[in-house]
Amino acid sequence: MQTLVTSNEYENSKKKTPLEFKQIENPFSNFEEREKSITCEKHGLVKTTVFINKKTGEEMGCVCPFCEKEQEEEEQKRATKREMQLEKERCEEFYKSCGIKQEFWNKTFADFKPLTQKQQEYLAAIKKMLETRRGKLIVLGSNGAGKSMLANLALKDMGGLAYTMFQLSLKIRSLGKYDMSEYDFVETLIQAPLLVFDEIGRSKGSEFEINLMSYVLGERHSLDKPFILLSNTHFARDCPHGKEGCEKCFERYFDNDLLSRFRQDGKFIVFEKDVPDWRNPKNKGLFEK
Repeated sequence: MQTLVTSNEYENSKKKTPLEFKQIENPFSNFEEREKSITCEKHGLVKTTVFINKKTGEEMGCVCPFCEKEQEEEEQKRATKREMQLEKERCEEFYKSCGIKQEFWNKTFADFKPLTQKQQEYLAAIKKMLETRRGKLIVLGSNGAGKSMLANLALKDMGGLAYTMFQLSLKIRSLGKYDMSEYDFVETLIQAPLLVFDEIGRSKGSEFEINLMSYVLGERHSLDKPFILLSNTHFARDCPHGKEGCEKCFERYFDNDLLSRFRQDGKFIVFEKDVPDWRNPKNKGLFEK
């Protein structure tokens, strides 16, 4: 029978001498554990474990176990506090990138107290949107009814972008400052997970801004991406000026094609006129029930 010889067994035609295995000495083999009582300035007489060198009888330094435990707990608290601070900073950076208003950073759905049927309907619609990641909400009503609050809470969950009409106008005018083209900005609005346009009708937008908003919403409709439109305006059917309408008619801000798309699968909610303003200190007690 032939013996298989590997190339590693020989060096310069001579068989290698096998390396001798040497065990690394355990540095603790010369020590033994002993229980000892020590006096701690803080905890008084306590028992602890010390290590004694068998050869020299030398004792390794020892500490109070209670002090050691307290130090570990304090270090853990500091580490937890640092992590919480970092998490807070990450959340705030996310909120800012979405355009979420600072007054809603620490709010949750538990803070929204629906007092009317329409507010309950709005809350249910928002929760359905979060569940399905789809939908179109057009919400009209007076200040302080909770329109912006729920929309911002939805953004905290889904991510996306929120702009008031005034902010949208400023952003468009300052795109050069951000080294962003109008095309890139429009694409950002179209592709955002959730898009919120607030305060529609509060300021008189230019024809370009209204056309931009209409184009973006039309594209999001085609892509079945969710959006929320918030306004203090009213529908033409409810206009106090009758059939003539006024500048506060919601329909004035969109063309008939887009309005038709809204009606196709959008949900319209008009808050009651007597909804209490949750920001008004006089109504504070109503929202603490």
